[in-house]
Amino acid sequence: MPPVRLRIKRRLEEMEKRRPSTDVPDVPREMLVEVSNLCNQKCVFCAYPKMTRPGKRIEVSLIERVLREGYDLGTREVGFYSGAEPFTTPHLEQIVAIAKAIGYEYTFITTNGSLATEARVKTLIDNGLDSLKFSINAGDRESYREIHGQDHFERVLKNLRFASEYRERVDSPMYLAVSFVGIDHEGYNNLHTRAALEALVAPWVDEVVFYDAGADNGQMLGLPPHGAAAPCQLPFFRVHVSAEGYLRACCNDYQNYLSLADLNHTSLREAWLSPEARDLRRRHLENRLEGTLCFNCIHNTLTPIEPLQPSLAVKVEPEFFLFKKYTKS
Repeated sequence: MPPVRLRIKRRLEEMEKRRPSTDVPDVPREMLVEVSNLCNQKCVFCAYPKMTRPGKRIEVSLIERVLREGYDLGTREVGFYSGAEPFTTPHLEQIVAIAKAIGYEYTFITTNGSLATEARVKTLIDNGLDSLKFSINAGDRESYREIHGQDHFERVLKNLRFASEYRERVDSPMYLAVSFVGIDHEGYNNLHTRAALEALVAPWVDEVVFYDAGADNGQMLGLPPHGAAAPCQLPFFRVHVSAEGYLRACCNDYQNYLSLADLNHTSLREAWLSPEARDLRRRHLENRLEGTLCFNCIHNTLTPIEPLQPSLAVKVEPEFFLFKKYTKS
């Protein structure tokens, strides 16, 4: 097995090798569930603070059914986050336990860490969580408050350190990492704190991962493009479930513009092979994405778009999709 510090790099390389080729792919090995669309922070590079969808936490009974259906169809890895904060649901630990009981081989969470508590982190590790990544986007308290919109720096470090110490105490194989999103745009700049953060957290984690802030899947246009291209892998190689219980084509879709089917009323298999899902995949394969959020994401442009399923989306004015400088808390 490769060293744990190479885990994220290896997974990204494996994803890059995959090439979409059909509009009826098998249900993927990986699923990403938006267990909650709520967040207690306002990160300056994130579209979440602009979101107008009603706050929602996924129903435990629904996600248990979807997890079982996915497992029967070959899904083996599941993440419990998607653009918001997973610890805003009180059912997070229960959902992880359900996934492990079903047989999922790899369960993972990315969190800002500020709503975690020692008791909740302990329970997650005891329930078999395989990977926990803290999103910490500054190396000092002042910069953290500027980037995250909240004064949670010391609290997050305390929770991270506890997670490290507890997994060592119980000899848990859980992977523990920190991610840092770098930004230098319209007066926001955390790049000078990157080395300080890495030095601070390195004793506690397996890996510190650095990313550049980007246009957030076409919803923060004005930031640099992510470099996505058609066909994008996401509609083909990962199941995305929203907090409402919708099958979506993308991991970050704050207004549900890429929702494809309502899993409250249809099975995962039927939704995955629905005419709407197949049509979007064909459009990706043929690079005919005009009028969709995918087009604006890939081309880093603001053009008129419509939701794939208007009844599942919350429509917004075009200005929503532009980078916005938030009011400080």
